[in-house]
Amino acid sequence: MNPIKSIEVAFCLDSLKQKVSYEKYFEFDGLKDSEIEIPGIALWYSQDNGKYNKYEGNIEVESKFEYRQVKDANGFLLADTSKRFLVLTIKNFNLSENYNYFAITLDQNKNLFTIPFFNDKSVY
Repeated sequence: MNPIKSIEVAFCLDSLKQKVSYEKYFEFDGLKDSEIEIPGIALWYSQDNGKYNKYEGNIEVESKFEYRQVKDANGFLLADTSKRFLVLTIKNFNLSENYNYFAITLDQNKNLFTIPFFNDKSVY
């Protein structure tokens, strides 16, 4: 097993609508450029997906804006056109191969949302 060397998290910034159950939808109105703040990131890790520990070492976070297709967890398109994304790449951390579960928390901007597995390079 190879250790994970970086994690990419992408937040859709444009409006979208995604079905979450038989009759329910998640709707996001999107963010204006003036509302976008690059959040501070905390990295968490777990061996069993039960108890998570906060990573106390140094991490590097790169941010960029790009357009991407929006797909749900099953690979189905959620929009006909590409949308704006804030892409954060977390790297230069050092964790044992024994940790298979990761999470992040943001210190600000509660209006950032991800879509699981929308892109093949979400985690690498």
